[in-house]
Amino acid sequence: MSTSCKEFAISQTVRNISQFLNGEQYFTDVEERFNIPWRIRIWRHNGYLVLYLQCDKEQCETRKLTVETEFTLKLVSPYGTSLARNQVHTFVELKGRGWHKFISWEELESDYVIDDSTIIEAHVKIIKVTNITCIAPKNLKTFMLNRSVRNVSNIREGSRYHTNTEVRFGIPWCLVIQRKDGFFKLFLRCYKQASRINNWSIRVEYTLKLMSVDGQSLLFNTQYTFKAGYDSGWDKIIRWNDMEERFMVNDSIIIEVRAKIVEMTGCEDDVDDLNEEFSFIM
Repeated sequence: MSTSCKEFAISQTVRNISQFLNGEQYFTDVEERFNIPWRIRIWRHNGYLVLYLQCDKEQCETRKLTVETEFTLKLVSPYGTSLARNQVHTFVELKGRGWHKFISWEELESDYVIDDSTIIEAHVKIIKVTNITCIAPKNLKTFMLNRSVRNVSNIREGSRYHTNTEVRFGIPWCLVIQRKDGFFKLFLRCYKQASRINNWSIRVEYTLKLMSVDGQSLLFNTQYTFKAGYDSGWDKIIRWNDMEERFMVNDSIIIEVRAKIVEMTGCEDDVDDLNEEFSFIM
């Protein structure tokens, strides 16, 4: 456990503010500070600017990390006008913390945007870091899928790319990339077929990750109850052109999911026997 106070700041200029669509998000690059990865996340949502500080430290079943912080998120115009809000928060899991209605999008554009750009800052004081070793539960069902996707430029607007199907705990899974409306979208797909005998469901907690070979990454943490043929994941993660600029190296990217099956219902007597692997672009 560390109790010494540590401070740092993150600052980035966000461009093309007028092009943000409702529901679109933007993540700054990860910055490692005191062995913990941090970033700022902004989101245009229902007429407001959502502004979060995000701790990207991944948790595992045998270790519990908590980071107690005081932080300020700040919006700065290139001419120096600023708006700041303060908060005390203990980060326990892979989630952001901040303000869902930091400022209206209209006020943002009128008061803090010059040449279609604004500056976002985070000033963070780490008060205490606690790292506790835990005992993993018995019969824990966890799995990971990791794929290097090559020839990314061949994925055309409106198409979907499916990784090889892999069976985990008797259930077939794959990752799905979709290029739609100029955005990169990433999903986890369960390929278990509908059953005439059982109405099955599988509740999963999982983290999706987009990575470059040089270490940059985006993470999304959620949970979902899968039923026949459903996808679940991340819509409008990043604009396709931005993904190519920030994450694509030699026409390749890396995608990954780390998942924990929390509950399986109706699967015990109807296990799929699917061993083949395939990938394709639709």
